[in-house]
Amino acid sequence: VRFWVYEPKTRQAKIDVKKASYKDSYRTSAAFLGWLVGKYDKEIVTKLNARMRKGGTDLSVFKDLTGKSVDDLWKEFVDAGAPSAPEMPKAEPAKPDETKPTDKKPDEKK
Repeated sequence: VRFWVYEPKTRQAKIDVKKASYKDSYRTSAAFLGWLVGKYDKEIVTKLNARMRKGGTDLSVFKDLTGKSVDDLWKEFVDAGAPSAPEMPKAEPAKPDETKPTDKKPDEKK
């Protein structure tokens, strides 16, 4: 949550997709869950937590919530570059402030 919500511009170490798995902890799992939030459902972590609290939850919960198995989702995450933090939209150039006074004099009536 910290890097995806509160510090999205903080540089993160690249996830080594040859070694990493959704079963890893901390940053890798967090990045995967953060990606799921952006790609599938902004409430998916809350929904996963609620289902797990009821007990008896297995990995089929991912298919229930997204229509895809966790392995298919992981492959999609890896194919997307396994982002370790959300991509920030590129800033648009600043537009001139139309409310600022200009040096131009208003047209005079003749």
